[in-house]
Amino acid sequence: MIRVFIIEDHPWIIDGLKYKFRSSRDKIEIIGNASKISEVLDNVKDEDFDLFILDLWLSESDPIDNVKKLQGKFLHKPIVIFTYEKSPFWKQQMFDLGVKAYLNKDIEKRELKAALHQVARGEIVFSDISFLKDEFSGKSHALQPNIILKPSEKEIFLLLSRGVSQKAIANLQHRSQSAIEKVIRKVKVQYNVNSTSELIHILTVRKEI
Repeated sequence: MIRVFIIEDHPWIIDGLKYKFRSSRDKIEIIGNASKISEVLDNVKDEDFDLFILDLWLSESDPIDNVKKLQGKFLHKPIVIFTYEKSPFWKQQMFDLGVKAYLNKDIEKRELKAALHQVARGEIVFSDISFLKDEFSGKSHALQPNIILKPSEKEIFLLLSRGVSQKAIANLQHRSQSAIEKVIRKVKVQYNVNSTSELIHILTVRKEI
């Protein structure tokens, strides 16, 4: 029997996971859930469960910090990321941290069941391995290491990270707002991301801003 603890802040996702599995049939038992990492650290014991299902994007928290906190207390408990996020950047980050699986929330039940059993056996399950670092060059395809931002571009994302609006940034740089939007779209394409918040996180991690 695989005892699973869910960390997820959307109740319908938790209900859906509980509905999917029957302990007698699937050999998977949902033994508890929490919406915050702090609740888990304070109330869950190592002997209570076998693995975590963790939402990548919990409100008011950072995915990398969340994983590190869980690993700090539950050293030998596998973490399965369960998310709608398909960015190669986040797959790479989670793989590098030692997460055992990265699964999309639209996965079929039979695939999810198989993945949980694989993780319980000590296997690693990632839906796409194209993001992984090149074995010979050591370069990460996901992190796009050769991109160099202009100082004006760095300033745009630094200001955005501080909550400054695009219109205000345009005024500061004596440019049109459409020009600022064009820069943001261009850099998103370069880094292969869909959201500005994700791009800001990447630039912060890489110390670009």
